[in-house]
Amino acid sequence: FSHFRAATTEPGTITESSAPSTFQSPKSCTLCQGRWKPPRAHHCKTCRRCIFRMDHHCPWINNCVGLTNQKLFILFLAYTALSALATLLLLGGSAICWVWSQKSWSDAAPPGSVSLICSGMVAVECLAAVLFVGDFLQEQIESIQMNSTLVETYQRTHGERTTFLEHFKAVFGMRWWVWPLPYPSAPQPDYTEPAVPDDTCLYEDQDDNSSLGIAGEESEEAVRDSSFVAAAPEGHGGEARPRHRYTAASTSDAQD
Repeated sequence: FSHFRAATTEPGTITESSAPSTFQSPKSCTLCQGRWKPPRAHHCKTCRRCIFRMDHHCPWINNCVGLTNQKLFILFLAYTALSALATLLLLGGSAICWVWSQKSWSDAAPPGSVSLICSGMVAVECLAAVLFVGDFLQEQIESIQMNSTLVETYQRTHGERTTFLEHFKAVFGMRWWVWPLPYPSAPQPDYTEPAVPDDTCLYEDQDDNSSLGIAGEESEEAVRDSSFVAAAPEGHGGEARPRHRYTAASTSDAQD
């Protein structure tokens, strides 16, 4: 059910057509008919819209992972890993119980070949799911901890950092009793939240927008006095920090 909700929930499409009058140096997206593009928004090539705090476009759910459905995506990963782990424990417990129930190895009936093959296949599949999904889950936890999406790690930016709990509440909501429930509970997004540059400048500049699947600086225009008059394009470049284990297929649909 978490997978279904992550796939069908709106990830965080930008709903404001123009920036607040007090917002300085707003930018617009030329691919979204000149609508306002907040600092932490990115244009997805597949969804063809700007997503607030877009992490990546995930082929597993055929949807972007943004602020609104990131909780659902994390729950999908967590419940998948827990289900696979529970299955492994049940298989292991059943095997131990069968061994202890045998009074004599010489008189014990050998398990059926079909049971062994099926159990082995399930065990291998569950082990692979725990390792694979667990790696993605670790990436999502790290993104909350650093308050930085996958796209932003390539751009060497992040949101305002406070504590892990505050970052967690920004994704899962303020009410702890709804955190494990598969429905959106993130608070209303703050489109004016700045994208803070990273402290380090140790990375060699290069254009990673095509590999991320996000629209580059050619789709972004500066706005004068919130009237969406085009100025000189301005964008981001740079090599990713270490948090980039997602495959190219899952990150190739976002634009800067």
